[in-house]
Amino acid sequence: MSVTTAVVSQESERHVALAATHASLLLSVDALPRSLAGAEVESAATPVHDLSGDVLFWRARLRGSKARGYLDVGASPAMGAVLVAASPDAVWEPERLVEEALE
Repeated sequence: MSVTTAVVSQESERHVALAATHASLLLSVDALPRSLAGAEVESAATPVHDLSGDVLFWRARLRGSKARGYLDVGASPAMGAVLVAASPDAVWEPERLVEEALE
């Protein structure tokens, strides 16, 4: 699996918007933690690739006055859903991972 820096593409932007809608619906029925309420999803998402180089999912950061974390957004039908995971209160720093890998 490999990680690169966050990018905005038409495809990722569409998937991230759809996943944000799914997350909003899940919040409305209390299926996700309230700590995600009010969060905005950044349009720049980090592609996460499988070993063959295909994008498996995008990881999009959440931001807001009280919210942080990220959403994992399926890019491949193999992932099974558009919203793969919601990780409240988690930190996603792909730049740090790339720096560590280059050392």
